[in-house]
Formats: sequence, C-alpha cells, structure tokens
Amino acid sequence: MGERANALADTAQKTYDDFASSIQGLPDAQWRGTCASEGWTAAATARHVAQSLPFGLSMARAIADSQPLPPITLDSRDERNAQHAKEHANCSKEEVLGLLRQHAPTVVAAIKGMSDEQLDRSARFEAMGSDLSTQQAIERILIGHSGMHMGSIKAAS
Repeated sequence: MGERANALADTAQKTYDDFASSIQGLPDAQWRGTCASEGWTAAATARHVAQSLPFGLSMARAIADSQPLPPITLDSRDERNAQHAKEHANCSKEEVLGLLRQHAPTVVAAIKGMSDEQLDRSARFEAMGSDLSTQQAIERILIGHSGMHMGSIKAAS
C-alpha cells in the first residue's frame, strides 16, 4: 500500500532471493554439516527458515489486524524446533527451495498490502518478552530470521 510497506516487501524479497542463492551454492558436505549455533544440520536449519514463513506471516497479520497472538512460550518454541530439526535433518535443497518458492510470494504480497497504520500497531509477544509492532515482526521474524540462520548455515561443518 504505502512506501514503508513496499520497502519492507522489497527487503523481504531480496532476503529470500539471497537465502535461496546461498543454499544453492552450498557444497553437499556443508549441507549435511552441523550448524554450531543451532546444533542442527544445515539442511534442517534452512528448512526451518523456509517452513516458518507462514507462521511469521500469521504473527505479523495478527498484530496488524489487532488480533490476539497465539500463546507461545520459549519452551514450546524450542521443543517444536528441536522436533522439526530431527525430522528434517536430511532434507534436500530442492525441498527447501520449493518451500521458499511456495511461501515467499505470499509473504511479500501480504507485506505490500499493509497500511502504515497496520505497520505501527503493536502487541505483547511473550516469547520475546516485549511488545512488537507489525513492522518489527516483519523485520525480525520474516526478514531477520533468515539472516540470523544463514550465518550458521554458511559456517556449518
């Protein structure tokens, strides 16, 4: 809708494009290697990022639409992430890239459709222990999450 939303959407699209390019360029040994920060394979870590886009979007939309956020605790998040890492430790690059192709356009389009008023709305996000605006949710969850994990994926051994 507005200039801010378009800028955020452009940043998200660039982030997802860079993430996909980085994954495509990883040698197979590194793809199967372990990310020190997460303790998961690079494959599971990359899949975690790609599969979490719909959840991140649902969080941003809930804040934007003044809806309640789901009750997420750090423990429940960590438990769910650990289970995901076990189940997808050996996933393929193609699977992760497919998830990115599936989810990224929806996320980018949704961000573009947000008004400045929606971007400024905030809600308490207990898992982070703070209030979070829609724009912050987009920057931290939908954009920053990829970059945070990409460093670990690139350093996997």
